[in-house]
Amino acid sequence: IAAVPDGVYAFADSLDDDGAGTEGVGVRAQVTIAGDRAIVDFSDCDDESPGALNAVLPVTLSSVLYCFRLLLPEDVPTNEGLLDPIRVIAPEGTIVNARPPRAVAAGNVETSQRIVDVVLGALAQALPSRIPAASAGTMSNLMFGGAFADGRPFAYYETIPGGAGGGPAGPGASAIQTHMTNTWSTPIEALEHALPVRVIASGV
Repeated sequence: IAAVPDGVYAFADSLDDDGAGTEGVGVRAQVTIAGDRAIVDFSDCDDESPGALNAVLPVTLSSVLYCFRLLLPEDVPTNEGLLDPIRVIAPEGTIVNARPPRAVAAGNVETSQRIVDVVLGALAQALPSRIPAASAGTMSNLMFGGAFADGRPFAYYETIPGGAGGGPAGPGASAIQTHMTNTWSTPIEALEHALPVRVIASGV
């Protein structure tokens, strides 16, 4: 953090809608760098919503930690101590710190990606030679189910790769999981072996 120029950097983005009638759900971050300390303030985020885009505080903390972890060498262990120099302000009742009984299923798989987008967008102003452009910004969840020939039910869940943003070092990559997805795509052969489905085309 001490290597990041001191200053206040802000960035804003939004999620299209929450699936329950709320459009343009805003996620906004203000990142303050002062010496070897950082403050990431989400006070200007939109309120928690009726839909399932609400994130709980641990998801928000993990997303922020991930962004700063990207600036460290790969051999630095990831643990709670990395958050010591970072203060996260995420007021209760906002889209990044929802309260029970709000629905939160998509907070982990969608809003976490947008949190990363806005924190990296803010840091890009301080480190334009280090931070790439935004990536796909979604986990593109695919879910379907059915039944085996003997009647046993099955369910399948997959995150579909998007693209990684280009940066100072060159163009981004296509068809790749980015940021908070942290998953591999299931090989077609494994999918067809485990479930009564056939993949007839692949976009890759």
